[in-house]
Amino acid sequence: MNKKKYTIAQILPALNTGGVERGVVEISKALVENNFRSIVISSGGHMVSQITRNGGIHYELDVATKNPLKWPKIRSELKIILESENVDLIHFCSRAPAWIGVPLGAILDIPIITSVHMRFRKSNFFKKYYNSILTKGNSIIAISKHIEESIKTLFPKVSGKIKIIHRGVDLDLFNPSKINPARIIAQSKHLNLKDNVPVIIMAARPAMWKGYQVLIKALSKVKHDFQCVLIGAGDGKSKISKNFN
Repeated sequence: MNKKKYTIAQILPALNTGGVERGVVEISKALVENNFRSIVISSGGHMVSQITRNGGIHYELDVATKNPLKWPKIRSELKIILESENVDLIHFCSRAPAWIGVPLGAILDIPIITSVHMRFRKSNFFKKYYNSILTKGNSIIAISKHIEESIKTLFPKVSGKIKIIHRGVDLDLFNPSKINPARIIAQSKHLNLKDNVPVIIMAARPAMWKGYQVLIKALSKVKHDFQCVLIGAGDGKSKISKNFN
C-alpha cells in the first residue's frame, strides 16, 4: 500500500519578482524533492513556469485583489481547489490571500501557517486590523528577529505562535562561478559601468524601509570613486529618487 503524500499549498498574490515569490518557488521545489505534493495558488506571473518545471502544481486565481466584495466568490473557488487536492497544510504568504483563505482553515479543518515579511508599524485601527489576519494562523513565521519584535509589539497575545525562519539564498543558483563572463560584460555595458571602479549594488524594492536611507548616508561618507547600482522592481512612483539628488 502506497503511503499518502502530504499536500502543501502556498498562496500568494502573484508570482513575479520579489523575495516572497523567490521563496515560494524554492520551497515548492524542496517539497517535491522531499516527496511532498506542492500546490501554489496565485494570480499568475512569469515565475509560474518555475513552479511547474520543478514538479509543482499551479492554480491561477485572483487572490491578489484587495476588494472585499470579490472575496466571497474567490473564497468559494479556493475551497473547491483545496478540497479537490486534499490539501493537508496551507501557507499564506501575504495579507490579501489570507483574508480570502484563512476562514477556510476552520471550515475544512486544515492547519494554517502565515508568514510575515514586512514589519508591523503602529498605525490607524484599519491598518492594524488589516495586518491582523497574518496572526490568525496556527503558527506564524517571522523572517527575522526584527520582524518578530514588530509583531509582538502590536499583537502581544500571539507571541507564543511566532517562529523565526531566516531568509536564505540558493548558493547553487546564485553562484558567481556559474555566471558566463560574456554575461557579465554585457550587463556592465548595459549599465554603463566603468572598469576598475568599485560597484556597490543595492538589490531591493525601492522602499525607504528596505534600507535605502542607510545606503544614502553611507555613500555620503565614501571618499573614493564608486558606482552604485539600484536593482529592484518598482511601480514608477517611488519617492526615493529625490533623496539621491
